[in-house]
Amino acid sequence: MRYKVSGLRALKSILQAFEFEINADRKPMNQIVEVFFPVIELSLLAAPDLAQSENYIPVMVLISKIFYIAN
Repeated sequence: MRYKVSGLRALKSILQAFEFEINADRKPMNQIVEVFFPVIELSLLAAPDLAQSENYIPVMVLISKIFYIAN
């Protein structure tokens, strides 16, 4: 779980770099979203072990922040 949280933090940092860019400058962020959001959905949100993990709330907060930044 530690590596997944580290990966999410890195993804959040990368997306923050493009957060306030306009149209054409957001293309790299859009490509990142297309690749990583399905991975987040399949490997984290659908993982049965996450719901019982003590890291559940911090991971969900981090995922929420990532989704917010991307939108």
